[in-house]
Amino acid sequence: MRNSVLAAALVLGAPALAQFEAIDPTYRNLRGFNYIATYSDIDTALGSADHPLADVASAPSMWFGFDPTGPSGAEVQAQLQRIKDIGANSIRVWLSYHYYHFAPQQMKTKFGAFLDMCDAIGLHVMPILWDNDFVEPDYSSLEGADYHNFAKWVRSPGQSVIQNLQGALDATMTAYVQDMVGTGKVHPSLLIWNVMNEPQFEHLTTGGTNGQHTFVLNTLALIKGLDASAKTCVSPPIWIMGGPDAPLYEIVANSPHLDALGTHFYGQLRADVEGVCLNASKASVGYKPVIVTECGYVGYGATYDSILNLVRGVPATFTHHPNNQAGVGFYLFEAYVGNAAIGPGHPYLLQEGLLYNPVFDQAGTGFTRDYTATSAVGALIALAATHGVTVAPPNLTPMPTGNPAYVPGLPMLDGFDRHAITLLMTGPPMPMNNGFEMAFVGELLSGFSVHSFSRFPLFLTDAASLINPSEIEAMGAIYVKFQTWMRNTPFTYDPILRDDLSMWWQIAAPYWLQLHPLYP
Repeated sequence: MRNSVLAAALVLGAPALAQFEAIDPTYRNLRGFNYIATYSDIDTALGSADHPLADVASAPSMWFGFDPTGPSGAEVQAQLQRIKDIGANSIRVWLSYHYYHFAPQQMKTKFGAFLDMCDAIGLHVMPILWDNDFVEPDYSSLEGADYHNFAKWVRSPGQSVIQNLQGALDATMTAYVQDMVGTGKVHPSLLIWNVMNEPQFEHLTTGGTNGQHTFVLNTLALIKGLDASAKTCVSPPIWIMGGPDAPLYEIVANSPHLDALGTHFYGQLRADVEGVCLNASKASVGYKPVIVTECGYVGYGATYDSILNLVRGVPATFTHHPNNQAGVGFYLFEAYVGNAAIGPGHPYLLQEGLLYNPVFDQAGTGFTRDYTATSAVGALIALAATHGVTVAPPNLTPMPTGNPAYVPGLPMLDGFDRHAITLLMTGPPMPMNNGFEMAFVGELLSGFSVHSFSRFPLFLTDAASLINPSEIEAMGAIYVKFQTWMRNTPFTYDPILRDDLSMWWQIAAPYWLQLHPLYP
């Protein structure tokens, strides 16, 4: 029995379960968080102080450190409960094939215990089986040389493994999927499987493909063979609808074993979320629900409350919702502020998150990241109310900067927010005084213009009459120059590049001015 159709669940011989919010078949009322556990004492969680970690830095380290009956288990349960208490109804969590590879029974048992917690709390779960971010794992041992697999966010199972197997699943991978699906299908909290996070379906210059689309298709078929009632989702950063790789995305989108289309929205404007949703919805010939499985990016000026406004207001024009209802289900990135980042690929590298670990609560008061996070909690509770769910506001306040647990945000300049972006796009070119500003503007415009113009059908079709192809080519050339500059001379000032970017935003502005406001 799936919890997507449960109002409540009772299981004979098991503890009474919490009330589950029924999830709409199109997932419109999904209000979720990407969840990465944060352990206040990583030394105890990992059983050793001989490591370079400040907190959980990868899925293997999260699951290895998770002791369902110990201190780390108590912290996880409190973290999950707080997510439910602020109006969310779901979490998206990374499983670990790498941990399973070395400790299959432990991974299986811990996943079951984790779902027990979610069953008891009434929190829907979207588990992620495979992951294409960020670095290749070291299979020499569980932790890897120099704690590689614990200190860096490692891919699962790894691109080299997928390519060597040409997209097939070997015996251990097959057993992993069998054990995870077998464990999950008896839990009412298990909502939908996210088969792979941020896959890239690509042709190789040497011929053939990178194997990821075949790997995903094989996993989808395996899941449905194990549990015909299971729901499935795949989450590329964007469903590419142009160029030589587009057919690979369409093959996956139209698999009979795929039920929903995940996509990621890291931007600040209506056009950003509308574009990624439209790409996803157009990838499938027939209707499939769109779920924004990651969104937020507060490290670059977005606020969680504005992101909530954007995802709740996406018109049906961009999702092809069968009943013409606006809004998409979503998972904010991310739930918790972890300890300071320590290396490439660390999940807390951008020092984002809405909440602090409840272990730091004081006198009945919990902490949010800052005043904007507190505002976002109110926005999430208000959104829950529109879905018919009443949530009593918890006692949360911004973490004081003097608190020993406080983690400072990125050292951004004041003003890099939606208002500043609007000024940037509507006013005359602004003087750029340092490399950080250059980097921000470059990322802003690469995301909001070139990336969009070259891949979103919204602009290639509906707005074709407004776009001068030569201008798009010019912006593409500037983007290449920007990427080269960032790789080779980061945070240096280049007047020539400044002039190029000045031209860039002048070109982009006419296409974005009418799209920049939030939804009413």
